[in-house]
Amino acid sequence: MNISHKKLDSTINFVKSIDITNSWLHFHCAAGKGRTGLYMVLYDMMRNPDVSLKDITYRHAMLGSNYLFYLGDEDNYKKPLYKEKAQMTPLLYQYVQENYATDFEISWSEWLNNNSIIK
Repeated sequence: MNISHKKLDSTINFVKSIDITNSWLHFHCAAGKGRTGLYMVLYDMMRNPDVSLKDITYRHAMLGSNYLFYLGDEDNYKKPLYKEKAQMTPLLYQYVQENYATDFEISWSEWLNNNSIIK
């Protein structure tokens, strides 16, 4: 797995800890479209839980990120990562929807385990 559940847990804890009214966040990686897009979408989900998954993913694609449900071409070496992000994005949305009211008391990793999503 390329996307670390521990890093997602850390990101969620970080987002919980900041005062968003007086903060600017900058997300980046090598190209700024793949994992960066996933983390930006997660941040958006956490800050705007009333916005649909479709609207959030479209918004970020229109801002220049990869569309997280794009699976890539058959011969693309990044196809496994695209597939992983496409599968993980709705799970992250479900996690946020189920846990934002409790300020994410349950970690992402624990939630996955409790829901038997991690094998």
